[in-house]
Amino acid sequence: WCALSYVWGGDQQVKTTQASLHEHYNGIALDRLPQALGDAVRVCRALGVPYLWIDALCIVQDDPADLRRELSRMPEIYQYVTATISAASSTKADDGFLFPRGHWYRQCPPVRLQAVAESGERVVAFAYEKRLWESEPIGWRAWTYQEHALSPRVLSYRSTLLEWSCRTLADSYGLLEPTTLLRNSSDVPEPPYLLSATPWSDIVEGYSMRRLTFGSDKLRALSAIARVYYRETGKRYLAGLWEEDLPLGLCWVPAMHSSSPRIPRPAEYRAPSWSWASID
Repeated sequence: WCALSYVWGGDQQVKTTQASLHEHYNGIALDRLPQALGDAVRVCRALGVPYLWIDALCIVQDDPADLRRELSRMPEIYQYVTATISAASSTKADDGFLFPRGHWYRQCPPVRLQAVAESGERVVAFAYEKRLWESEPIGWRAWTYQEHALSPRVLSYRSTLLEWSCRTLADSYGLLEPTTLLRNSSDVPEPPYLLSATPWSDIVEGYSMRRLTFGSDKLRALSAIARVYYRETGKRYLAGLWEEDLPLGLCWVPAMHSSSPRIPRPAEYRAPSWSWASID
């Protein structure tokens, strides 16, 4: 199976609820789906993968028991996926990601070039500015952090190119220069690719930069990673920290901005005051 990682961008018209559950078991017409979901179905069919997991369809959205059950399965859903399809350039579910890529630029327009491939074949390519300093919309959504971190392979449809990454290789289609990179041997974990090889502080820092529609999801949107970390280390999880590493874990510092020197605490309780998850 494949899984879709995408930005909801608000409520969805087509989702599985207790009222629509039996209807969805019988089938969902492709033309009813938001464009990003429909595009993911098309990618699956092109890859020859028979199943696709999408949260809006595979979780009964108004059933708390089903939500808890499915969230507990998130590690397996993404760790054992054939590939995660990332709608990286989409700001909402209604935005598709299967479209001709343009060449974004700020100063220098793209230059059309005749290039020679390694096979000797002459091809047309473009040299253009790389968009390095701006993140794709999916990079700001908190829920997608664990989806990418747990996946063994990610097929990412970015604004200007198609990017493929796995545990050992990264490749981009749409750039002029060869981009297939074998990751440094020191960076490639040995099978079974333990998530706990990444320092927990690095995970918290990367995750905390992202945004949530509902602040109450602060810990829940990281729960799949925490569950895998627990399985690998046996440590005791304490609201975003680990008991065995607590002296160091308590040394977190919020990112301060000159426009807001004081970080306000949310009105509703979400985590103990000593946890980084207690503030935005």
